Formats: sequence, C-alpha cells, structure tokens
Amino acid sequence: MKYFVLAQDFELWDIIEECYIEAPKKKKKQMSENDMKAKLNSSAMDILLCGLNEEVSKKVSTCKRAKEMWEKLERLYGK
Repeated sequence: MKYFVLAQDFELWDIIEECYIEAPKKKKKQMSENDMKAKLNSSAMDILLCGLNEEVSKKVSTCKRAKEMWEKLERLYGK
C-alpha cells in the first residue's frame, strides 16, 4: 500500500505519516499550505480506502486523517 500511495504523489505519504492540520474553512483564490495539506489528506485517505475491502473499510472510515487511518490499519494487521 505504501508504494502505491508513493506512486500517486510523494507528499501523500508524508501526510499519512505526519498528519495535517485542519480542513479549510474559507475559500480563497490561492491555496494556503494548510489547504494543500488538507487536500493531500483527502487524496491519501481516498487511496487507502480504495485498497480495502468493504469490511475493513467500515472499520477505518470514521477516521478524520490519513495518519489516523494508517495507524488503525497497522493495529489491525501489523506493520
């Protein structure tokens, strides 16, 4: 899974490992660094969910961050 995410975008894996701040509240013409990280977090979560079957997906779909989702998957399946 790690290499699949890395193949999509190196920054996505950083989001999974390091976390992100919060989703943007206001729309701006130019994306801030936080907005970009929130977007990357959403992409990383989507990629992780795509690789899971329905049963496992239900177990991690309540997570708010890709890092949280990855840590839950590690607890379920080990490293």
